[in-house]
Amino acid sequence: MIIVAGRYAAPLLLSWYGFLFWVGTVLLGILAPLWLHRYGRLPGITVANPVMLSAVLVLFGGAMLRLSLLQAGQM
Repeated sequence: MIIVAGRYAAPLLLSWYGFLFWVGTVLLGILAPLWLHRYGRLPGITVANPVMLSAVLVLFGGAMLRLSLLQAGQM
């Protein structure tokens, strides 16, 4: 998808909004909840409620996706 977008994807990948996209959406909104789902109930991990934390991270990732796409589209 990014290859098809070509130069139009540059603001999303190479600017501050790209950082928000990769860290906020991909890392915190997608990968962290997946990791919590898989490893949140291990004996050495002390997360009070991994389901609640995962839900909050997904909502945060969605907000970062919306912010990064809208702002990068205005560049």
